Amino acid sequence: MTSTFSLLRSIVLQPLIPAALLAASLGYPQAPQQAFLSQLTKGIVSTNLNTSTIHAALKVLLAVGLLYRANKYLEHLALNNYVTDKTWDWSREIVLVTGGSSGIGAAIVRQFAKRGVTVVVLDMAPPLPDSKTGGASPANTHFYHLDVTSSTAIKTVAAQIRSEIGSPTVVINNAGIGSGQLILDEGDEILERTIAINLLAPFRVTKEFLPDMVEKNHGHVVNVASMASFLAIAGNASYAATKVGLLAFHESLASELKSRYGAPKHRPPNVDTHTPHRATPSESAVEGIATDPAGAGGRGVRGSGTGVKGGERTVDPPAEPELRLDHPWLAPLAAE
Repeated sequence: MTSTFSLLRSIVLQPLIPAALLAASLGYPQAPQQAFLSQLTKGIVSTNLNTSTIHAALKVLLAVGLLYRANKYLEHLALNNYVTDKTWDWSREIVLVTGGSSGIGAAIVRQFAKRGVTVVVLDMAPPLPDSKTGGASPANTHFYHLDVTSSTAIKTVAAQIRSEIGSPTVVINNAGIGSGQLILDEGDEILERTIAINLLAPFRVTKEFLPDMVEKNHGHVVNVASMASFLAIAGNASYAATKVGLLAFHESLASELKSRYGAPKHRPPNVDTHTPHRATPSESAVEGIATDPAGAGGRGVRGSGTGVKGGERTVDPPAEPELRLDHPWLAPLAAE
C-alpha cells in the first residue's frame, strides 16, 4: 500500500510529465485532440471534457510539481545548514557505534565495515559471528567493552580509543533498552538503567568526541530515536520518556553546532526505529537474538519508524535489516 502510494505521489508530483503533455497538447491542433478526448472518455464521464479543461488541469499539476520540487530542494538546503562538505574520505573516517554487537547496531557496523570504513564497537559483549558468513569480525572493526551507564568507564574507554584508533568522525548513539513494564510495576533499578542507557549515555559519549568534530568542522552524531519520541503507549513510559529526551537532545545539538560552536558542516541526522532489545527479554527473545544477531528491531535501520510494541514481553521476530544510505553525507559511501 505504501509503495503504491509512493509511486502515485512520484508520478503526480513529477513536473516533467504534465509539462511534456502540456507542450505536446499546445503544439497539436485542437480539433483532433477534442475528438480523441471524446472517444477516450466516452462511457466513463457523463460530461464531455474539452481541451481547455485538460490544459488547466495540466497547468495545475505542473505548478504543484514545481512547488513540491522547490520545497524539497529548499528543505535539503536548510537541513544541511546551506553548506556542503566535500572533505569526506571514507578510507580515513572512523565510525563509532554504541550497542554495535547485535540488532540494529550490528547491522550498521556490517554495512560500514564491508565498505572498508574503520568501525569502533562499544558494547557489553563482543559482536557475534555474522549470521550469513559465520566468520569473525573484519579487521577494520574494533571492539571495546563498555558499560555505558558508567560515566567513568566512558571517559576511560574514550581516551583509549583516541590513543589507539583516533578520534571518531561519526558517533552513532544506538544502545538502548526498554522493559515493557507498566509504571507501577517497573522497579527503580530498571527505570534508572533505562534512563542511563537511552538518554544519559548519548550525552556522555557525544561530549567525549564532539570537541574534535567542532574543531575540524567535520563529523556527525547520529541518535537512534523511535516512534516513541512522538507517541507513548501503556507499558512503555520509561522508554518513551528517554526517546523524547533523546530527540530534544538531538535537536538542541543541531542548533548549538550551527549557532554556538560555529560548525555548520556538522549536520546531525536521526534515525527512527522499532524498539530495541528489552531490559528483561524472554527466553525465546534471547534465542532469537543468538541465532540472528541482526534481529530484534533490525528492520528499523531502514529509518521507517513503523511503531513500538512496548506492551509485548518479547522482542520482534528475527529479521535481516537493511541499512538505507540515503542521507546526503552518506552519498559517497552508498555509491561504492
